[in-house]
Amino acid sequence: MSDRETAALTPAMLSGTPVGEAGGFAACDSCNRTLTDGQREHDLNDREADTVYAYATCAPGTNKWSLCWVSCEECGPPGDGEADEPGEAVAKATLAFDARIDGFTLADPELSRQMEGKP
Repeated sequence: MSDRETAALTPAMLSGTPVGEAGGFAACDSCNRTLTDGQREHDLNDREADTVYAYATCAPGTNKWSLCWVSCEECGPPGDGEADEPGEAVAKATLAFDARIDGFTLADPELSRQMEGKP
């Protein structure tokens, strides 16, 4: 396998990952609360961007990561918040709106400490 196929997930790889649907709608996968970036017209009552926890998995033998679960800060990360198995990652990020895709993305993701340097 090439280095690219065995490389560890990095925050840069998760940055910009789309979350939710087009038009800027996203909801917590745990409690269904509407998530916001705090900047759009429908966010008048919520002026701050939500912090979210994202759970991603990697297809075995590849470096193709998929976002599987997003939860709000109140619900917290899935499980204990750590990636226990190879090919799993948990990250904390801010929700941002990207006009190019007309939807929310992950911004400034931070991987759990357990993920640092893990393939």
